[in-house]
Amino acid sequence: MVSDSDLIARLHEFLRNSDLTTTSTATVRRKLEEDFGVDLTDKKVFIREQVDLFLQSEQERLAEIEQDGEEDDRTGEVQTQQSDVDDDDDDDQEEVVEETRNGKRKKRSNKLSNEVKKRGGGFTKLCGLSPQLQEFVGASEMARTESTPKEKHQKQEKEEDPDEPKKKEKRQKGGKSGFLAPLQLSDALVKFFGTGESALSRADVVKRMWEYIKQNNLQDPSDKRRIICDGKLKELFDVDSFHGFTVSKLLTVHFIKTEQ
Repeated sequence: MVSDSDLIARLHEFLRNSDLTTTSTATVRRKLEEDFGVDLTDKKVFIREQVDLFLQSEQERLAEIEQDGEEDDRTGEVQTQQSDVDDDDDDDQEEVVEETRNGKRKKRSNKLSNEVKKRGGGFTKLCGLSPQLQEFVGASEMARTESTPKEKHQKQEKEEDPDEPKKKEKRQKGGKSGFLAPLQLSDALVKFFGTGESALSRADVVKRMWEYIKQNNLQDPSDKRRIICDGKLKELFDVDSFHGFTVSKLLTVHFIKTEQ
């Protein structure tokens, strides 16, 4: 018999390479049965729980990446602005003393012209190109980050891909099933969320449930895997406490239409 750890590892690998708008729990179970050559009918609940945990972890991971990216952008912007100020101060104040043919000494300001200042610094600074590269791009200078005519043409072709509408249409047709498909919610669950929404995807329901748990500090301090129900949660699940991994199982009865 295949171990749970092997099932989880293969399940994660399969989901990372799947279209979640068309993949269902049944699809995952059949794939695991095919890969391991065993009947996993008695593992339906386990597989569904692991799928929900995977979706939750992916959502949290993407949220963290997005937040880190925003912070990096803000930091980089501040550093760039400070660097520009420092460079302007140094360049504007520098003066060079030259000696003329008549023996007279004069001062020459080494201020940069507005045009040069606008060229920027770092990766956006204009660089001189080799004769071969000048012939290829049709310019004598170019920033490292600037696209070549060939790259711009390729990007334009990609944006004008005639097959793109067909791909979008195909994704939309397949979006009515799978983990991201909206499912009808029970009246009790609609009341619990209090948003008036009567249909949500399984992934969204699990995500919102965990948000509620964390916002109301319902995790046992001594064991955060254990959830201690408040009055509202107890009314929904009819339990005093439960293990975090079983939240998907408790929610199953609140989906009017579940994956087969």
